[in-house]
Amino acid sequence: MTDTKHTGRAAPLYLATVRVDIIERMPNSTNGNPRYRVWFTTSDGIKLVAHTRPNAQFAYVMPEPGDMALACYRYARDSIVLDDLQVQR
Repeated sequence: MTDTKHTGRAAPLYLATVRVDIIERMPNSTNGNPRYRVWFTTSDGIKLVAHTRPNAQFAYVMPEPGDMALACYRYARDSIVLDDLQVQR
């Protein structure tokens, strides 16, 4: 598995190179920031669905479906939270 586990927080963070498959707009956070649900595939072929953090800065500049990106995500109680998603050029 190519994911790299980082510790030091309550939930471990994972870094993986992913292909963005689908991006779906969600209602804004309570602070008015944009939120998204993102379907992506890791380089190992694992398909995941995650949502952006309520106040994620990268949500203002989301990649397009089909783009390769570096994803930083963590497993929450009942979902996967996307902490960062940077397009790889």
